[in-house]
Amino acid sequence: MGAEPNVSQALEMLAGALARQEKTEPDHSDRLALATALPVLKRGIEAFPSAKDRRQAKSAYRMVAAALGIEHE
Repeated sequence: MGAEPNVSQALEMLAGALARQEKTEPDHSDRLALATALPVLKRGIEAFPSAKDRRQAKSAYRMVAAALGIEHE
């Protein structure tokens, strides 16, 4: 089994899911993936040691929340 993705790779995967969601009919698996990622990103905003990683997590959180139609901070 491969290593877990780093922050940049995880953000790229999220961006890909968002792009697929915008181009096609809603895909329940993409929505499920985004909904599952949301709380992890929320924790990442506070937990990542690097300020750059925290900013990226916050940006990704906002994009995911918006894609899901969820009010966010």
